[in-house]
Amino acid sequence: IPGRGLFAPPERFDRGRFTEADVARTVTETAVAILQARGEPARTERLLGEILVGLDRAGHLRRLVAPEVDGSGAAGDGDAGGLSEDRLRRLLDRNADRGPAGGPDRASGSPGRTIPDPDQEPDLKPSLRSAPGSLRGLPASLGRESVRAPEVAVAADRVERLLALIRAELARPDHRRLKEIEPGRWWLTDRDDVSGAALPLADRVEWSVFSLLSTAGRLSEGAFNERVAGLFTGHDLPDEALVGACLESYRSLASTPDQLLTSDDLLRRSQEHSELIALLANLGHKLGLRVWISSREQVHRLGRRNLAAWLDDSEFRGGPPHVGKARSEAIDQVDVTWHFRARLTMTFEVEWTAMLGEPLLRRGGQIPPDPDLVRFLVVAPERTELLRYKLERSPLLRSALEAGNWHILKANHLRAFSEREQPMLADLEPYLGLDPQIERQPSEQTTLFGG
Repeated sequence: IPGRGLFAPPERFDRGRFTEADVARTVTETAVAILQARGEPARTERLLGEILVGLDRAGHLRRLVAPEVDGSGAAGDGDAGGLSEDRLRRLLDRNADRGPAGGPDRASGSPGRTIPDPDQEPDLKPSLRSAPGSLRGLPASLGRESVRAPEVAVAADRVERLLALIRAELARPDHRRLKEIEPGRWWLTDRDDVSGAALPLADRVEWSVFSLLSTAGRLSEGAFNERVAGLFTGHDLPDEALVGACLESYRSLASTPDQLLTSDDLLRRSQEHSELIALLANLGHKLGLRVWISSREQVHRLGRRNLAAWLDDSEFRGGPPHVGKARSEAIDQVDVTWHFRARLTMTFEVEWTAMLGEPLLRRGGQIPPDPDLVRFLVVAPERTELLRYKLERSPLLRSALEAGNWHILKANHLRAFSEREQPMLADLEPYLGLDPQIERQPSEQTTLFGG
């Protein structure tokens, strides 16, 4: 690395000085890279281990434990008994890896492997508090090692200093790339960083669960957990609750612990998707609204016709409607759009999975909120509990749902509404939501658009 001073010679990478500015830069770069790779917010405890690895690879741990050298080349007081880099790593590991460990992995079935739940991982602060038999919050087991008390004290000070630097950089008020969207949960702020993020880990886990159940043949629950654990490792390691929620959503009632089955079939679901789009087009016309079907969906066949046949000539000529500041290309990405002149626009995304990253965050994020825009997410009723779990798990999805004026409509309720003799928009509200009013109090009627 460049030496300090205009005429100073270059220094060896591992002999450079430990500086807080360099540590802060590495903390940010590592946290951003991990969040981009996961594609969803993460808790501090989830980021900490990867940040420590990033600091180690950048040489900061080596420089942290390096003896302070005075002008004569002799080690100064900073050596404090010769604290080794390996010993500091062990102390950091003990403070970073306080999650559930040691027992058999309930998700994979293999001893010593655990898919942790980030919501159950401990806070950083308790790991540094004093405990019986420990010194300055270090593990009691450290006392069984042949370590001198001054060395342990210096180690504790350095661990505390490093963790304090990490916490301070993550929570810096003027941070331009990271933000705490919930207490202890972090996400990206820079537009370029967000655009470079992968699909949410929860969506990738869900698709992997469906793919395994539908293509892996005879698969026991234990073998299934082993396969999932092999697909996601490192920073992509999912928590056990997520894997369990996906499995519960896709396994059929005929499943047993020795053989997992699914009733979901990709071809049948694709056919159902086209049927719902055609139903929405017919319903829009029945309500006296103009309709647009996404160009990518128009080429799909339903029976002997393409879905484009559900649009009349004037709708073809008009193309996607204009909605506020949204580009027509963005509106064309939505499955179905209803519009009434320039006064009201309703968009419908039809999904048979609970994968919300694409419709809500990516395609939905390209269409700015507008007072005259109402959005609907048409979902399979079988995904109700998985959707509920994902929304409770992700503040990013909850925020997008609220900010975008999204409403959830189950496919079975859409069909029931379309079969009404004279459907009216004002009568749609009891059908909306994960727990719609029609499932709880069918006799009560309210209005969606103020009558």
